Amino acid sequence: MTWRQRQRWRRRLVWAVRLLAVATLVWLAVELSGGLSQPGAPLAANGIWSPEVTAAAAATDLSPALIEAVVIQESNGNPTAVSSAGARGLMQLMPSTALSLGVSDVNNPMQNLLGGARYLAQLLQQYQVSYHDCLLRPSAAAKMCVDPLVLALAAYNAGPAAVSKYGGIPPYTETRAYVAAVLRNYAANLQAEARAAGAP
Repeated sequence: MTWRQRQRWRRRLVWAVRLLAVATLVWLAVELSGGLSQPGAPLAANGIWSPEVTAAAAATDLSPALIEAVVIQESNGNPTAVSSAGARGLMQLMPSTALSLGVSDVNNPMQNLLGGARYLAQLLQQYQVSYHDCLLRPSAAAKMCVDPLVLALAAYNAGPAAVSKYGGIPPYTETRAYVAAVLRNYAANLQAEARAAGAP
């Protein structure tokens, strides 16, 4: 077996383990919550996702079902939502985070959506690298490798510094509930997507 074949095999193994981990986490979120919620506001009547969610997904290579799940949890689809901490819009961006993402108008729903999706994609990429390193190291058995989606959602809610500090999901009730709720919404959205794909 050549080095390239071994690398390809390792990548496939990592993706298989990741898919299993995501499926397990979604199942756990569903079990803990007592069932799936129905997808929320930004669903479009003429298609499964609104054009804005579809555009944000295409621009960031994220699943529209995931972006929709975050929007549901962050603002319930309200583009004028403002949190007590000052986060704004569909994706509840803090003004400083919005500026770092190139969002010039945090109150513009499309800019807010694209900025939040870009931020989530950056977090996923960051934790994906760590996850692969963890799985491929012989010492990984001594340390639990946490799925990058879970870490990205935790960082989106509590900040990357808190995830680094605790080496995983911070022990904050709000963050743990947030991650579980987004995973639950994500599972519901994936079910809605599957139903729409199977509709005549």
